[in-house]
Amino acid sequence: MSDILQHAITPARAVELLGERGIKVSERTLRERARKIGACRILGRTMLLLPEDIDRIFAEPLAAHSPQRQRRPVLTPAPPKPRAARSPVPTPDYPPVVMRRR
Repeated sequence: MSDILQHAITPARAVELLGERGIKVSERTLRERARKIGACRILGRTMLLLPEDIDRIFAEPLAAHSPQRQRRPVLTPAPPKPRAARSPVPTPDYPPVVMRRR
């Protein structure tokens, strides 16, 4: 029989088993994490986790939170761009119209 049928569990069952061992995690968090790193099997709306998927879910955060990745690069401001010369405002080449009251 297939390994998936013998060893796969749902995220709800995984959360239940983890809770029995004192590890508190929500099903939603487990699903999001599994989906984010691709450590799951999905068929339609059903997600299944194999033992190696659960190992990857719990092993991955250690590498993701290493001190090297937490450092942010020092950003220096870009030098200001030179402004383009503005063309003068065009002046009309017709005489002004004067309105008079009657």
